[in-house]
Amino acid sequence: MWSDIELLTSDDTGSGYLSVGSRKEHGTALYQVDLLAKISSEKALLNPKIQACSLSDGFIIVADQSVILLDSVCRSLQLHLVFDTEVDVVGLCQEGKFLLVGERSGNLHLIHVTSKQTLLTNAFVQKANDENQRTYRNLVIEKDGSREGTYYMLLLTNNGFFCVTNLQLVKIQQAIEKVDFDTAKKGTGNCAFSKWEPDASRKGMTVKNVSDAEIIQGAKKFQLIDNLLFVLDTDNVLSLWDIYTLTPIWNWPSLHIEEFLLTTEADSPSSVTWYIMTLTLISLLLEPGFLPGSIKNLMVYSLPVMEILYSLEVSSVSSLVQRGISTDTIYLLEGICKSDPRLSEDSVSVLVLRCLTEALPENRLSRLLHKHRFAEAESFAIQFGLDVELVYKVKANDILEKLALSSLDTHEQSKWQKLVNEAKENLHKIQDDEFVVNYCLEAQWITYETTQQMLNYAKNRLLKKEDKTIPVYSDGLKEVLRAHAKLTTFYGAFGPEKFSASSWIEFLNNEDDLRDIFLQLREGNLVCAQYLWLRHRAYFETRFDVKMLENLLNSISTPVSLQKLCPWLKNDVIPFVRRTIPKGQKILAKWLEQAARNLELTDKANWPENGLQLAEVFFTAEKPNELGLASSWRWSSLDYQNTEEVCQLRTLINNLRELITLHRKYNCKLALSDFEKENTTTIVFRMFDKVLAPELISSVFEKFIRVYMREHDLQEEELLLLYIEDLLKRCSSKSTSLFDTAWEAKAMAVIGCLSDTDPPAYTRATATHDGNFCIFS
Repeated sequence: MWSDIELLTSDDTGSGYLSVGSRKEHGTALYQVDLLAKISSEKALLNPKIQACSLSDGFIIVADQSVILLDSVCRSLQLHLVFDTEVDVVGLCQEGKFLLVGERSGNLHLIHVTSKQTLLTNAFVQKANDENQRTYRNLVIEKDGSREGTYYMLLLTNNGFFCVTNLQLVKIQQAIEKVDFDTAKKGTGNCAFSKWEPDASRKGMTVKNVSDAEIIQGAKKFQLIDNLLFVLDTDNVLSLWDIYTLTPIWNWPSLHIEEFLLTTEADSPSSVTWYIMTLTLISLLLEPGFLPGSIKNLMVYSLPVMEILYSLEVSSVSSLVQRGISTDTIYLLEGICKSDPRLSEDSVSVLVLRCLTEALPENRLSRLLHKHRFAEAESFAIQFGLDVELVYKVKANDILEKLALSSLDTHEQSKWQKLVNEAKENLHKIQDDEFVVNYCLEAQWITYETTQQMLNYAKNRLLKKEDKTIPVYSDGLKEVLRAHAKLTTFYGAFGPEKFSASSWIEFLNNEDDLRDIFLQLREGNLVCAQYLWLRHRAYFETRFDVKMLENLLNSISTPVSLQKLCPWLKNDVIPFVRRTIPKGQKILAKWLEQAARNLELTDKANWPENGLQLAEVFFTAEKPNELGLASSWRWSSLDYQNTEEVCQLRTLINNLRELITLHRKYNCKLALSDFEKENTTTIVFRMFDKVLAPELISSVFEKFIRVYMREHDLQEEELLLLYIEDLLKRCSSKSTSLFDTAWEAKAMAVIGCLSDTDPPAYTRATATHDGNFCIFS
């Protein structure tokens, strides 16, 4: 049962068995084939009986016992009915409000479409004895010009011809609108019936033996144009007759035509001779010895010479949609069977309604490309002399999209490798070098090796065409060489293991080379940043400014390896700044000073040597003139050697050196902030302060403090007394216990370091009898 009805608002979806893409298609004319509707059955049916007709008021499809009524443009379903026996004929009238259906059983039904009410059922003839013989052959219903609102019906049966007049469908419609169905059914009563039969005594099929029936015996279809009658007989032979004399004019016995239609581009026949020259014959052609399941051919001929304009293979279960002489569109109802080896060749599970519209070759090519049917599009372009390179370009872009969706998953490897090979093969066919260059540059090649291959392909292709006598490269070749250089940079900076299609395209399209350097510095990838700096330095050197220098320095993350940072600053960055923006030296000096100070907190284990190492690179960096460069920088650079920032950096370096000496030579460790507050005298005090055990004072004094004092020309005796006095002031006020005598012991130990023991000096320091320590002047 044909129960599933799907109306499609777009053209052929290309889904397998519904597509006509693999069918053989020939001819000088071109037709676009679109899919309008799909009707499915729950199970496959053997050789179903199908027909369809297109009327101004609607579109009727008949499949066995089912009748489907659509609107005139096949966008909405109006009615779906199932009858007891096969349906032979159908008709539509009164602006699509009434449907006439003739069954194989002999019943003729008049149905109101909107309400789906059956108004009349009448059996005009008995069912034929032969099950395969149609009871009703044809049905024509037209307006009666003599009476407004009435119709007449011509009904051709298996053994007669009926004319039903005075069908008052307007009154019936009015009664239905008033919901008066009894009146509606009575409205058909005032009708006259007459029987038309073949008359053997006269030539022709007419009333009361007007013509000889044997001349047109067995006719399946008539098409009358002015005085010309096209007749298709039961032997599938098409012939042309003069309607007045009923004499044959022409026939085509070599063509086995199952159905036919006529189309024309003319509005009206100004003359019969000229009009027939504008006619086009559309037919379903059967091959000699046609068997069920065999392929039919939809043929388009130009009349009267019967030149083949177009042919298309269709299925064995196919039917031309009957309509008046149209101007453009051909409709075809076709039975399709899903791929199932168990089913017979003429089994049908889906009916499809196709629309064939004559099209320009360019439009067909565009639609083929839109559907990605590239092999078919290539053959089509060659056949019609179109731009076949367009096919290759669209195919190339389609491969690009597929590559972008691919991945390096091992399961996908064979798939994307196949796409790469297909892209290479396709590029060989394209003559447009600019397109090929852009393609090789913009494609998201998945591996580093493939990207390198494609850039080499573009480079070699352009080099072959470059004029060797001209020393200047073309813009395209410059772009390829630039991309090649960036690919080398990417490899050196990140390695092939970090390569991906998206990261490469982003890197290639990045015009701000410094942005990548800043990013790598912030992420702590110092080696990568240094490599990018060296590779790109020539590109940004002329535009490098103070703001860029600040961004560069601020991007250096902490902690950082001084073994990698200092050589880069010393050998590259600082000479570069002195050469390009001498005033940037102030920024460098200030940044180096602060960065060196920060190391006391971020890298305590290596402090203060690490701070000194970083601070000194400003003064140990190579000078541009030492590098063999022009020395014009020297005069402008000297202006910045005595700036406040540079002087502060020098001071820091001196302090760090003394701090290191203090630690290494005198075993005294001080914080930089504390050291900067001290002088040589107070440093001696700090050295004594750091000796916690009084019994060690003497040995520390001899080994470290005395050496420091002598190297700095300090008065030993005077300084020791000053320390004792300072110790007394600091500690006596803080003593909270009579037994807190640790500082006194330390003071006595310092007194013991005095070498001058004559009374004036010695009596300046003594102890009271109650244990309190005093200083006398």
